[in-house]
Amino acid sequence: MNQELNKRLKIILSVIFIIILLILILYFFNQFLKLNIYEEVERTTTTIKTTKKVDYDFIELTNDKKIFFNNYLNNIFISKAFNNAIEKNYKVYNINLIQSEISKFKFIYTYLKLKNAEENITFEKINEYSNKFFKTNLYQENLNIFLQEQSYYYEFNNEELDFCLKVNSEKDNILFIDMVKKETGICNNDALYYDKNLIVNQIKLEYLLIDEEMIYYSFMIVK
Repeated sequence: MNQELNKRLKIILSVIFIIILLILILYFFNQFLKLNIYEEVERTTTTIKTTKKVDYDFIELTNDKKIFFNNYLNNIFISKAFNNAIEKNYKVYNINLIQSEISKFKFIYTYLKLKNAEENITFEKINEYSNKFFKTNLYQENLNIFLQEQSYYYEFNNEELDFCLKVNSEKDNILFIDMVKKETGICNNDALYYDKNLIVNQIKLEYLLIDEEMIYYSFMIVK
């Protein structure tokens, strides 16, 4: 009787041991799978993050398009208008430097003074050109600091620029532009090859082209 009982007890204990062993094996196998999945997710996430840092969507423009945009943006009236609009803030990065009404006013005022040599610039004229260049209306109250009697005055910078703009590539109506130190021959608009060491800044210009006239939405210095 005792032998029979001992035999049954051994069988029961063996079964319990096997069950515990199986549970442990399943547990460690499950942990192993979780670890592998976690590492794979980490690798994938890291790859995605790394990929996001590089924007490969900018497409290099044809030579004809580069020359077209170089001619447009290096026009002395436009280039000096931008220079005044951003007040030489070429070290302010990743901010739209023409978003304020003040910067738009300075752009327009410089352009009108240089191109049309206008004497008495009214708000109506400013607003007309705001729609021409920026497709937006300005608020007269925001420009009162420049108002003198019935017209506006701003002492704009008319110095010769020590740089020129070289349009490089484009993505979704955003031009990628090199700001290049002015040297002999380099700033000819059809000079498309230049020493990259001459680049002092890079610009993203968001624009719209209608009937070969540019509308400007954003002018941003990027590193």
